[in-house]
Amino acid sequence: MRRYGLRDDQWERIKDPLPARFGDWKNVHRRLRRWCETGVIERIFRHLAADHDNEYMMIDSTIVRAHQHSAGALKKGVRIRPSDDPGAD
Repeated sequence: MRRYGLRDDQWERIKDPLPARFGDWKNVHRRLRRWCETGVIERIFRHLAADHDNEYMMIDSTIVRAHQHSAGALKKGVRIRPSDDPGAD
């Protein structure tokens, strides 16, 4: 299976949130499956990847916002404790 292809069980999980303007979910599923099998989706990805501007492929802080407390969160690192062995340096 290609990374952009959906198995039937995956489709079952997302079919309900599909907006009504796209029509019946079964028709949308058939269309997506047909596009995956005939290489349409792959051609779309290749076309987008060829865009050197990358405006559709980049995510930055103007699009994704972090929670306000995430910047001030305590940093938990590895704590180094002295060895219990008296001969260790």
